[in-house]
Amino acid sequence: MDNKVTKKRIALHFEYDWLKYLLVIILSAFVMYMIFMQINITRDFERLEVFFSCYYNNDSSLSNDYLDTIRAEGDDVIRDATISYQSPVGEYYGQLFTSAGFTSDVLIIRKSEMQLYADWFLEMDEQVLAACVPDELKDSLEYYVYSAADRDPEYVNPDSEGKIFGIRVDNLKKIAVENPPFVFDVSLLNPDLTEEELASYDTEFYIVLDKNSVKIGDKGKKEEYHDLTQAFRFVRFFLEKYAL
Repeated sequence: MDNKVTKKRIALHFEYDWLKYLLVIILSAFVMYMIFMQINITRDFERLEVFFSCYYNNDSSLSNDYLDTIRAEGDDVIRDATISYQSPVGEYYGQLFTSAGFTSDVLIIRKSEMQLYADWFLEMDEQVLAACVPDELKDSLEYYVYSAADRDPEYVNPDSEGKIFGIRVDNLKKIAVENPPFVFDVSLLNPDLTEEELASYDTEFYIVLDKNSVKIGDKGKKEEYHDLTQAFRFVRFFLEKYAL
């Protein structure tokens, strides 16, 4: 049997089978692309997401500063920090807040939302406060304590009474200033508003933690992520940056 390889035989082979080779090349390229995508994609537990309610944002460095801080501390898990700034008077704020309540790790929201949904969020018990609050600030911060007086009696959860669910941030030392990094007082944007008009705007805002986050240590639902506490670290970082 003549199995000699010749130029003519090679040419004939490719003439009739070129489509097979093209498909093999395309498939190989696709497989390599998917492999590199999986290697480089940022997975949920590698991303910290923050929903940030304020009337105006003057500080665009917050996410980078947070990443720089945790990387300097040796954290090589979090690859990205996404902060979504949303105005409470924005057209789609309600829908964005509702969806963020299930996807964000940390939220900064109005007192009016706390009065409705406070115990949607993670209770800030002694363990959580120890992780989130610098010792020198514990007695000077204002906390949101769940109370029946703040809500419709029909929707009061007796199990949440007296528990802490948030830390007030609009009155922090470096935010309650004339030219703040984040505007929580709408009168700073429009000084001509009357007291009656201003009464319809929230001026108290609280930082809270999402129960569904996988970055809240052993408070999280998934045991494989109990070593991740970056949501606590963000709260502590925020307080260190703007309250000290």
